[in-house]
Amino acid sequence: MDGDGYVEGLRRTAAAAASLAETQSQLAEALRGIDDLGVDIDQMVQISTRGAEFLKQIGAVNAAQALAYEDMMAAGGPENSRAYVEYEATTRRNTELLPSESLSDELW
Repeated sequence: MDGDGYVEGLRRTAAAAASLAETQSQLAEALRGIDDLGVDIDQMVQISTRGAEFLKQIGAVNAAQALAYEDMMAAGGPENSRAYVEYEATTRRNTELLPSESLSDELW
């Protein structure tokens, strides 16, 4: 496995998620503005807000995973059994932090 490519992929995913989260937050604000005009768009605002939080969470987990991988590699890579066990444990914890529900759960 190419470690540099793996870490860069995680970082690109984290950056993309952060960018999309910002877009979702802006959309939620724009929808609130429409709501001020008397249009009932509460559900759309909820979905956009939830989408932003969902994407922020994915980005944070990917960024944390990139750091964990770099730490393992700095400690000698998979050949260092202790570093690898710590990396695997961190990977399990990070996986548990990923959103498990659909963005549309309970909203449709």
